[in-house]
Amino acid sequence: MPAPKSKRQQLSELIAPDAIILPSPGRTEREILEDLLEVLEHSGKLDSASAALEAMLAHRCCSFVRVAPDVVVVHTKLKGLHELTLAVAISLSRVTCQCLGPDVSHFRILFLVLNPFDEPSGYLRTLTALYRMLGDTAVVDRLCALRDPEAVWRVFESHDNELPDYISAADIMRTEFHVLHDTDSLSRAIDAFCEYELSELPVIDQDGDLVGVVSEDELLRICLPEYVTWTEDLSAILDFEPFVEVLRREEKMPVMEIMLFAERYAAVEEGTPAIQVAKIMMRDDIRQVLVTRNNRLVGLISLSDFIRKVLRA
Repeated sequence: MPAPKSKRQQLSELIAPDAIILPSPGRTEREILEDLLEVLEHSGKLDSASAALEAMLAHRCCSFVRVAPDVVVVHTKLKGLHELTLAVAISLSRVTCQCLGPDVSHFRILFLVLNPFDEPSGYLRTLTALYRMLGDTAVVDRLCALRDPEAVWRVFESHDNELPDYISAADIMRTEFHVLHDTDSLSRAIDAFCEYELSELPVIDQDGDLVGVVSEDELLRICLPEYVTWTEDLSAILDFEPFVEVLRREEKMPVMEIMLFAERYAAVEEGTPAIQVAKIMMRDDIRQVLVTRNNRLVGLISLSDFIRKVLRA
């Protein structure tokens, strides 16, 4: 007889009513953070509120995420923490930010997520559940209208909001990225490499489907014919004549002529486990994986994204 499946953890199980605060008007975001940490310290879930705040601010480049227009998540890993711990502050009015990350200017709801060092996926699984629930602005408005912690907690309890079993590519991918179109010229590709300082750019068609990748390596390769790489004496082309020849055609040459096709780059479906993405990066010695949904390009995972979101977040 097969073993019964374990019950998935619910978001409401991580948020106790006594870890929900309703800050008074005029409280700054730092004061609200301090209030949340003190609540957790008094409940015995946290050893030192001040040490936790110091750790959080020390890694502020990785510690602040906006999940909806008025919702921000503040998170950090803490040594000595035994379990994933959440607290939430809900304000009647928008709180202007001064000490959070540069992309966070205000919030009405602030989630504090504290993650044990030995459970690196806990924060990302929680973040996924929050995205699913709070992507609905009606839920955000409903929470902000409540002035009773028990009532707020019941909203979380009423939503069937499970934490996923594992972290997927969709949970760590970037959704804002630069692309080329299959109708673009080589000139546009060169401009994009110069402007964005990237090593490769995905190419999409008019439907947004991924059709290939243009890389700096391939761009250099078309400028230098293969025979040049085997020639010891380059005195005859010291003025970059091969490059000049390519530049003469850059406006008319389509990126399709220098594009790498599927067998030359890494792409995964959005539901692919993140550990599989790490395996691909290590096995194939690559720094970037493209994420698709039914061949539509929806995200990008760089090596730095993986490090920030899995090892540091």
